[in-house]
Amino acid sequence: SDLAGATAKVLTTADAPLAFDTATITAAAGSTITVEYTNESTIPHNIAFYAGADATAAKIAGSEIKAGPGDVQTLTFQVPSEPGDYHYQCDVHPAQMFGTLKVTP
Repeated sequence: SDLAGATAKVLTTADAPLAFDTATITAAAGSTITVEYTNESTIPHNIAFYAGADATAAKIAGSEIKAGPGDVQTLTFQVPSEPGDYHYQCDVHPAQMFGTLKVTP
């Protein structure tokens, strides 16, 4: 898990199934977090964070949809002020690539 203000690193590897290597990112409510997303796959992916339990909620932040290998994108955004579980996903492969932003008090 990551402390407030820390950098969370999320990776999509070249040879793995379509998945993020990180299922849960933990951050303090109202803090600012930096997420470094690296796509080592030749398939275009992104990472997008939502202000709710799924992608029907408003998007908080998202990287560009780009192919790798070696594509590194960094997102810095404010964590929701309400503790709880928030959704993140790859907008191209939402059924396979997703995780939880766990917001702590």
